[in-house]
Amino acid sequence: APFQHLPLYPLSYTWLHKLRGALAVLGGLTAAGLLPRLCLACSFGLLVYFVQLDRTFYNNHYVLMAEVCALLATFDSRALGWGNLRRPAERDGGWQLRSLQLLLATPYFYGGLAKLNPDWLVLNEPVLSWAPDMLEELDVALGGSISAVAGSSGPSLARPFAAIVCYGGCALDLLVPLALLFASWRLRRIGVCAALLFHVCNKVWFGLGVFPPLMALALALYIPDRPE
Repeated sequence: APFQHLPLYPLSYTWLHKLRGALAVLGGLTAAGLLPRLCLACSFGLLVYFVQLDRTFYNNHYVLMAEVCALLATFDSRALGWGNLRRPAERDGGWQLRSLQLLLATPYFYGGLAKLNPDWLVLNEPVLSWAPDMLEELDVALGGSISAVAGSSGPSLARPFAAIVCYGGCALDLLVPLALLFASWRLRRIGVCAALLFHVCNKVWFGLGVFPPLMALALALYIPDRPE
């Protein structure tokens, strides 16, 4: 919801590619600070259009991107320049940075809530089904260290590995937003490093399109200044 109610239909192959190119241009103009509010509003419309075209490919990550565009479009134009979001005007009370931080923390928190179920915590599924391939990719990345140590018992690692991924992922999703938003500067930096490792693993094992790079770059919004 609400995409199943939108009366929008696919354009031709050629026009869809043109719209994708337009979305890239809008992103470049936004990054350069040229008409950012207009570019963000247009990006929001294109993202919503693309998301509702293929509902079998629906993912909350794309909804987040549309929400980020909509939120940024409400910001003071001075906050959309290079580096200015980290230095908000005193009169705005920092609400622009804080609201963006809260929005970008939602995938962690609600991802953790979604994992609080028997399939994930007791059966360790679907991670257990993916574990052999994940371990193989990890072994290749580590230069064969896992197979050298585990030897013929390698397949037996699937269950404990899946349990570690499931419980570790759940704990990270629930605790990282608290660390990023409310912890002391030392704990916050630990949270940033943990989240960065999490996104790297997600990219290596699951792909997930542009979402891991987006969230990894967004971690810069949470890095605190060292206290005096």
